[in-house]
Amino acid sequence: LQDTCFQVPAWALRNVARRLNLTKIHHLKLNCEGCEYHILSDPVVRQMKEQGHLGNISGELHHFHQFEPFERIPAEMVEPTMRIMCNE
Repeated sequence: LQDTCFQVPAWALRNVARRLNLTKIHHLKLNCEGCEYHILSDPVVRQMKEQGHLGNISGELHHFHQFEPFERIPAEMVEPTMRIMCNE
């Protein structure tokens, strides 16, 4: 089972909120092994945070220089992620 891969559907945070009729997410826990950069640099997610529709965020923030797959994360994704995760 260790070498088995699974395909699972991926949903954008805004689509999950819309599907569940959420007007506010009070706490978002991220545990996504590096995709936090993709989630938190999304302009819609940043807008949700700025407008108060997204409250506290917690989780692991994998440093983009430590792991091979993350070395190619563009600065325009790193900067907003670091701002959101480190300013709370």
